[in-house]
Amino acid sequence: MNCLYCGAIIEGKRKSRKFCNDAHKQAYWRKQHQGEQSQELLSELEELREKVHDQAQTIEALEQETMRLHNRLDLERRFHGDHSTYSFLAWLKKQSPSALRDKLLASSFLPARASRAKYEAHLRYTLQCSPEEMDEFAHLWKLMLLS
Repeated sequence: MNCLYCGAIIEGKRKSRKFCNDAHKQAYWRKQHQGEQSQELLSELEELREKVHDQAQTIEALEQETMRLHNRLDLERRFHGDHSTYSFLAWLKKQSPSALRDKLLASSFLPARASRAKYEAHLRYTLQCSPEEMDEFAHLWKLMLLS
């Protein structure tokens, strides 16, 4: 009989022997199972690549969300910390019609230029605006700050 690993003739009394020695038996076993391990490693590598790709997409989405939140925070800081005067009515005339826009432009009490606090005071006390109208005013003021 010949060795399964090297092909040499096996000498000896036992006919059931398949290898010349234990080293060839071990080498043959490794050679047979190496292909299986390679396939397992390749499939594991592919799974890891997919996982990395998914994580990269998640990271990119989180970075975009972080940027959006930073921009929103900057706008909120400008909105609450800015005490400059603006020509809000002139800007408002260029905007699309709405009930609040028409109400503000029809009012003769609003100054042409003022700070946000002064406009808010006029809206609350002079025009008796509802909380929803005050929210809409805040939204319009933020839009003006962005433009």
